[in-house]
Amino acid sequence: MSGFGDRLRREARRWFVLAREDVRAVDACLGSAEPVLGPAAYHLQQAAEKAIKGLLVTENVAFGRTHDLLRLGDLASSHYPAWIGHFERLAPMSIWNSAYRYPDAAGMTDGPPDIEELFAALTEVQDFLKKIEEAFGDLAEWSGLARGGRD
Repeated sequence: MSGFGDRLRREARRWFVLAREDVRAVDACLGSAEPVLGPAAYHLQQAAEKAIKGLLVTENVAFGRTHDLLRLGDLASSHYPAWIGHFERLAPMSIWNSAYRYPDAAGMTDGPPDIEELFAALTEVQDFLKKIEEAFGDLAEWSGLARGGRD
C-alpha cells in the first residue's frame, strides 16, 4: 500500500472486510430456497461501494457521503488506472443502493434484477475483491478488523 500509516491501513482493511461481509449476505440471499433478489442487489452494491472506498482510503482520498459507484470509480481511477474496467462494470449497480429497499424508489416498478444478472454481478464483485486481495493481502486474515480488531 502506497505510503500510508497504520491508522489508514486499518481503516482500509475495515472497508474491505465489510465488503466481504456484504458478499456473504448476497450468498445467503441467492442461496436460500426462495432467493431474495432485491436485498441481494442491495448487498452487491454495498460490497462494491465499500471495496472502492477501501481503495480510496489507501490513497488518502476523501470521498464524502456518496453511494454513487461512478463517482467513486472516477476518484479511484487516477490511483488505480489498471482497474478502470472494474470501476466501469461496477458503476451500474449504483441504483441498487435504494431501488429495491423502498416502495417508491426509482427502479422499483421494474422489479429487481433477475437471478442470472445478480450472479453475473456477484462474479464481478468477487473478481474485484480478488484483485484487491492480490494487491493488499488475503482479506480472510483481516476478519477481526471489521469489529475493531488489530492487525
